[in-house]
Amino acid sequence: MKRLLACFLILSMLTATMLATGCAETKQPDETTEAPAATTEPVPETTEAPGDDDLELDPSLNFNNETFTMLLRADRAGAVDEFLVAAEDDNGDTVKTAIVARQAFVEGQLGVTISYETVKESELVERVRNNIASGYVVDVICSAAFQAPTLAAEGLVTNLLDIPHLNFDKVWWGARSGMAENLAIGDQLYMASGDASQLTLGKGLCMYFNENLLKTQGDRTPQMLYDEVNNLNWTIDNLFEISKEYSHDDGNQDWDANDVYGCNIYLKTIIDGYFAAFDQPIVSVENGEYKIAMNNDRMTVIVEKLNKLLYSDNATYITTSKGNSEKFFIEGHTLFTHGGMEWGVDFNGSDINGQFGIIPYPMLDKDQGKYYSALSDVYTMFLVPDNARDLNKIGAVLELTASKSYETTTVAYFEVLLKSRVANDVNAMQMLDIIHDGLCYEFGFTYSAAIGNPAQALRKLLASSSAGNWSSYWASNGSVFQSKLTEMMSQYE
Repeated sequence: MKRLLACFLILSMLTATMLATGCAETKQPDETTEAPAATTEPVPETTEAPGDDDLELDPSLNFNNETFTMLLRADRAGAVDEFLVAAEDDNGDTVKTAIVARQAFVEGQLGVTISYETVKESELVERVRNNIASGYVVDVICSAAFQAPTLAAEGLVTNLLDIPHLNFDKVWWGARSGMAENLAIGDQLYMASGDASQLTLGKGLCMYFNENLLKTQGDRTPQMLYDEVNNLNWTIDNLFEISKEYSHDDGNQDWDANDVYGCNIYLKTIIDGYFAAFDQPIVSVENGEYKIAMNNDRMTVIVEKLNKLLYSDNATYITTSKGNSEKFFIEGHTLFTHGGMEWGVDFNGSDINGQFGIIPYPMLDKDQGKYYSALSDVYTMFLVPDNARDLNKIGAVLELTASKSYETTTVAYFEVLLKSRVANDVNAMQMLDIIHDGLCYEFGFTYSAAIGNPAQALRKLLASSSAGNWSSYWASNGSVFQSKLTEMMSQYE
């Protein structure tokens, strides 16, 4: 990420020059809320060839104060707040101020008034169906990732590649991880995500380490871990060896929650994330044919190495929930834990306050050459309903929102994540760059719920140390996954 570190270090200057404008109060579900229009600085022109983080949008575009309506999930934590901050809630919080300023910038630059409608997440798909049937129009749907395939398969949304101004070669649309290429079906792309959604950033998976434990229970330092990552030496074997080294019991010879472990994990989305981390696709495309891609030797190695991490040498303690994992880490019972980037905000408000580091999930081996970060399936996907009327306006608003988010709200979110350590911990910022640039939008992971949940194979297979090997699991489930995938793809023909 070429500019994120630089932007981050000058955040105070950016926020000083942005408009600080209040938004309208959040209404109850099913109501529409409008935010006040505002004007601000124009998009600067550039004389250099545009890069993947340079905006290419005509600065003269103006839609004469037309309304732009987004449909949000009312009951998903963060799904409303990432776009709409009530005026009374803009209390100087870095992220909230950046969100307010971003909206003011987009409204002022493009001459639109952004409004919002809300619906319960469980009712969103039905709301879209009813909207299409009745002719009611919103401009953009902000669904959970797991809902997007249903909306697409039913023909309820528009091909984003047909919408002007959207440039999926840009970093704010996950270009460095191939978001558009991975989620497209032929020449059709029905869903997209990226920096326009703060919730998406928070749902990116990463690892945390306890700095105090690292320094006091062994001879390693945070710099040594950062160097391992930067030198592309951070692998699952490294994680196991360090975890084994740092695990020790309290002297009663009975390994339990009172001891200290090298590693912690819980076996839900967090373990699912190793598909992406190990660059193991769930679905591949060969000559236009979609196939489950898990029947290979790499999967055998993945299962063996994860089984070793989880069940050998007391290296890892398995918890049963996000809350339990956070508590276990905060109380100093584990050197490493796996979690979402949003967990860092919780850690900053805890007893461990600031005494932790952030690194990506490890690679399977050094040959992999890049770190990847999965996203849990409730992050925000942007879709455009099939009955949308002004695709020119929709494309411009989404593109400018995503670009401005990359420059401001992403930077602000990372500041909150690192709190007071921002100014003097360039290493941690580099780790966030790596995690951000490796966010993975793999087709099979995204469409998993519609094809029998192959993305949950690791959590099911590794639920106990006595679980069967990969070949036996594949023999029982592979044909089921492929059948459901074939059935789903037939809906796009």
